Amino acid sequence: MLPEGHKQIISAVANDPWIKVAGIDADGILRGKDIAHSKFVKATEASAKGFPMCSVVFGWDMTDELYYDASLPTSHIQFGYPDLVAKIDLDSYRRIPWENNMPFFLASFHDAKTMDPVSLCPRSVLASQLSKARNLYGVEPLAGIEYEFFHYRNEKNSHGTSSLIELLQSFSVSSLPKLTTGMFTYSLTRTAENKSYYQAIKDTTQSFNCPIDGLHTESGPVYEASLAYNSIDKIADRGVLFKYLIKCIAQEFSITPTFMAKPGSDMPGNSGHVHISLVDLKNPNYKIFDREDKDENAPFQALEYVSNAGRSFLAGLLSGIPDIMPLLCPTINSYKRLGQRHYWTASSVSWGFDNRNASIRVISGGASGGTRFECRVPGADSNAPYVLAALVGCGLRGMGKKLQVEIPPLENITTGNERIIMGEEPERMSEKRSLSRSLKEAVTDMTRKGSIAREVLGDDFVEQFAATRMKEVRGYEGVVTDWEVSRYLERV
Repeated sequence: MLPEGHKQIISAVANDPWIKVAGIDADGILRGKDIAHSKFVKATEASAKGFPMCSVVFGWDMTDELYYDASLPTSHIQFGYPDLVAKIDLDSYRRIPWENNMPFFLASFHDAKTMDPVSLCPRSVLASQLSKARNLYGVEPLAGIEYEFFHYRNEKNSHGTSSLIELLQSFSVSSLPKLTTGMFTYSLTRTAENKSYYQAIKDTTQSFNCPIDGLHTESGPVYEASLAYNSIDKIADRGVLFKYLIKCIAQEFSITPTFMAKPGSDMPGNSGHVHISLVDLKNPNYKIFDREDKDENAPFQALEYVSNAGRSFLAGLLSGIPDIMPLLCPTINSYKRLGQRHYWTASSVSWGFDNRNASIRVISGGASGGTRFECRVPGADSNAPYVLAALVGCGLRGMGKKLQVEIPPLENITTGNERIIMGEEPERMSEKRSLSRSLKEAVTDMTRKGSIAREVLGDDFVEQFAATRMKEVRGYEGVVTDWEVSRYLERV
C-alpha cells in the first residue's frame, strides 16, 4: 500500500496528461523524458518497480560520447546498454512554472535484475551517506549551497543567429557579449539593468520549490544565489534543479548563463561553496557542532566554542578533501579556478575562523551557537549530490575515528611573509597537502590504494567515477588549443 501522502500526490496530478521525470547523471545533468499519465500511474503502483530507461545514461559523457570503458559494467558497450529501472520519487513532486505548470518528479536509477542502486546514481550515493548519518551516528546533516553563475547576452550576429554555441564556432569566448561589463559586487544598479530576469529568478525558485534566501551580483556579469538551508537530500536535489531552472528561464530573456568554473582567464570563477552542520536526529534543536561553554584548553582559539564532535568532523574534512577532489572539482576547467588568492580560492588543505582564504571556513556563533563549516573548494560545475555525499562521508569518518585538527588556522600563521598570504607557498601555509592542480592528478589521488575516497564511498563507485573523469582527461589531452597555436605556429 502506498502511504497516504503519496496517494495525495498521485491524485494531485490526476488531470495532467503528461508528466516530466528525470534522473541525475554522473555530471550532475538531468536526463529525463515526458511520460503519459497512464504510464506514470503504472510506474508508481505499489507492485511496480518504476519505468525503464537506457543505461547509457551512465555510459556516456556530457556530450553523449560513449566511454568504452569496462569499468562501467551497467553501461559498457559489450553489454548492449540494457535498461535500468528509474524509480520515481513521489516526494520530489513539484510543478514547472515555465512549462504550463507541468508536474515534475525526480527518479533514482536501479539495476533491472537485482533492483540494487546503480553505483554512479548520484541520489543513491547521497542516500547511502545519509543513511549512515542517521542510523550509525543519530544525526541529520543540514546544508546550503552558494552558486555563482556567469551570464552572456544572446545578441544576433550578422548571420541572424543568437545562439552562443553557434557564435563560438566563429568567435573566441572573450568576444562574446557579457550581460554587464566590469566588476561591481553587491550592486543595486546592475540588477536594475536586468530587473525582469533578476525578479524571475526570485519568483521561479520559489514556485519550483527550490527556494533561495539570498541573491546578489558578484564580480563580473555574475550572480550569486544561496539555496535556503535544509536537509542534505533536499539541498542535493535543489542544487541540480536550480541550475536547470536558471538555464530554462534565462532563455526567455535572451541570456545564456553558465556554471562553468572558470569561463574566462581574466575574470573570477564560479564557485559552489557548501555549508554543512549536523543536528540531533531526535532533537533537531540540539546542534552537534556547538559547545555551550568556552573550552579554555581548546587546541586553537578558533575552536573554543566548537564541540569535540565538530572538531573531529572538521578534521575529517581536512584529511579527506585531497582524495575527493574529482567530486568537488569534476572537470578540466575546474582547476583553473583554484589557487588564486585575490579571488579567494584556496590551493591547499587549510582552515580558518571566518577566513575566506581557507579551503574550510569555520563559522561559529560562539556562545550563541550555530556553528557550521563552509567548504570553499567546490566549483559551480560540481554535482551537488556527489559533493554533499563526499563531504558528509569524510566528516562522519572523522567523527568515527575521533580525529583531531592538527594544522593551525590560517590566521595563526605569523610568518610575516606576504608571499605566503598571497598563496605562493601553500605547502608552508597549511603544513599539509596541497590540493590537486589538475583533474588527472586528482583522479590519481582518489584511486590510489587506501585512499579516503575508497574508504568513504567504496571501491565500485571510485573506480567507475574515475573512469568517467579519465574520459575528460583524454579528451582534453588530445585537443590542440588556441593558446598553443597562437604561441607556437610562427615561432618554433
